[in-house]
Amino acid sequence: MAGELAPIRGELDAALRVDPSEASVPRLGAPAGREVFQYLGTLRSPGQIAFLGDKGRFVYDFRNNRAKAADGDWRAPSALGPTEQEDLLRLIRTWERMKLARQSRPDTGDGR
Repeated sequence: MAGELAPIRGELDAALRVDPSEASVPRLGAPAGREVFQYLGTLRSPGQIAFLGDKGRFVYDFRNNRAKAADGDWRAPSALGPTEQEDLLRLIRTWERMKLARQSRPDTGDGR
């Protein structure tokens, strides 16, 4: 566990030294060179899934079968360029792996 926290030790230390009366504003973004997986709804049945990374947010909407890159419009998967199609496939595979990993764990009772 200590090894897992080592990369964020400095940030945790700085956060603990902030005056509690000072306003706190969350930073929304992914660490440089990394992506954050996001989902809207439950992991089992999300309305949308996304990667947030250096290139911005790449989103897939299950409800209307459309995808959107950070600087683009909503498009059908067949209308995406080759790089965006690879991003979509990687996004969906990540979601599937996370969903399968959750299914193999004991039920936590949270419905996700």
